Amino acid sequence: MEGKPRFGETITLDEPPPALGGATLVISDDGRTAIASDPDRDRIVIVDTSTRAVREVALTKGDEPGRLVEDDLGRVHVVLRRSGSIATIDLADGAVAARRFVCAAPRGIAHRAGSLYVACAGGELMTLGTETTTSATLVARLDRDLRDVVVTNEHIFVSTFRSAHVLILGLAGNVLQRQAPPSHDADAQRAARVPGVAWRMVKSGDVVRVVHQQARKDRIPTEQPGAYATTTNNCQALTVSATARIGTDVPELGPILADGVLPIDLAVSKDESRWAVIAAGNAHIPELPQIHVSRPTQGNCVLQPASEHVGKTDIRRMNSDPPGEHVAAAFLPDNRLVVFSREPAAIHVRFGDENDVKWSTIPVGGPSRRDTGHAILHSNSGGGIACASCHPEGGEDGLTWRLGDAFVRTQSLRDTLDGTGPYHWRGEIPDLETLAHSAFSGRMSGPRLAADQVGALNAWMLRIPRLPASVVDEAARARGQALFEGAGCASCHSGTRFTDNRSVDVGTGGNIQVPSLIGVALRAPFMHDGCAATLLSGFSEKCGGAKHATVAQLTDEERSDLERYLESL
Repeated sequence: MEGKPRFGETITLDEPPPALGGATLVISDDGRTAIASDPDRDRIVIVDTSTRAVREVALTKGDEPGRLVEDDLGRVHVVLRRSGSIATIDLADGAVAARRFVCAAPRGIAHRAGSLYVACAGGELMTLGTETTTSATLVARLDRDLRDVVVTNEHIFVSTFRSAHVLILGLAGNVLQRQAPPSHDADAQRAARVPGVAWRMVKSGDVVRVVHQQARKDRIPTEQPGAYATTTNNCQALTVSATARIGTDVPELGPILADGVLPIDLAVSKDESRWAVIAAGNAHIPELPQIHVSRPTQGNCVLQPASEHVGKTDIRRMNSDPPGEHVAAAFLPDNRLVVFSREPAAIHVRFGDENDVKWSTIPVGGPSRRDTGHAILHSNSGGGIACASCHPEGGEDGLTWRLGDAFVRTQSLRDTLDGTGPYHWRGEIPDLETLAHSAFSGRMSGPRLAADQVGALNAWMLRIPRLPASVVDEAARARGQALFEGAGCASCHSGTRFTDNRSVDVGTGGNIQVPSLIGVALRAPFMHDGCAATLLSGFSEKCGGAKHATVAQLTDEERSDLERYLESL
């Protein structure tokens, strides 16, 4: 089954591993120590790449460590994605010096001049001192779904996850510009595309580089088998991966990464001479690389798998990836690449010249976190796309696709599946087994899944946790709940997942499944066709008007209260 994923023995863990996207690797200022966050095992791993000595810093179960940064005093500050806190670790003794609450869902972190900056999924940009006695304060309230933050001498760069926008702020927190990677225009090789899902943003000199996906915006012929897949031209895939350089001038788009499915991490060398992308979607297809390394250059779908640009035309293939499922990368000062693999857990250091690349593997121990359901959702189907390409981190990509003759929003999987069938907006999928076969094996051209593999996939998807909601005014939330229930919204959006599982006509084009409202605040645009930019515009004439519901009779204060309630779900 060459070119298709192989998942091996079916395993379903009692404690499911978190979705891919948070693991991070940095090189300490000493130039040899690799520090990796391991969200699968709730720990930090510290490895001396010269002596191969390994240390482990255990965190609290369920912390899910993510981005990390080193300060000027030899301490590492780690985002705890599910604990809402920042952990501070002293590299000298490996002890956790402090844990400080910062926001409900912290994501990115940066350091400058004794201050930490933290970007939160709820839209908060927070700051706190590196001294462990300081607490977090709000710098600015920005777009929801913030991802990474980079601070230079003059600017703060903050990325958004699904929309791939980069907000450029002054150091005082004022927004100066909003930029996005340029779109790839259509030509003989490529379908027209729009940027989305910025998996990683890192510093590159005085500006930033972003690795993101580019999504097709033309009609997807869902009446054809394998509608989401590609077998002959990766530039025509439903989503492709690319990098972009973004600063205060015009953004520059880099080449498309052929076969670079699910680009969850990006590293740039200190001298900016090269960068590396981890395409985690290829972990279960041995014929395809997970690691793409290139010197910065521009081109049109020219970056070959596991290749290295020399100049603009001389493309050389690396021998092979090191073993394992890779999730993060960084460069040593001498431009040697270091890679962290989650399963089995190890640090891999590249050596040899460009014609004979080799790897030195340093195992870091820990229990196996191999889970078949997790693997299937994150794997390239063999058709150039993974389930997680459209459902990043178990959520959704924020895109409205033209599937056949309908415009349809991607739906979130975060705590919205259990007991909410039938599935898809039109309710044509009766159960999760049918969904797995029709999506992965059908539209994505993946292999036929065995019954135990479908069971493992369902078990993992049913346990994708919701994102914690930002702290809201409890009084406003209570008033909003009363309005929600009094207006009859709860007659359809009922139960623990806020849906009665029916299909109803709310004036947007026939019967549509009542969606769960769990995590709705982070799912803009709203409604099944993305007609609503904001929560309350979902009741406008464009989105069904009074047939859906009406807020015309509400005062501005009441509308605000209703929004606060919806944002808390």
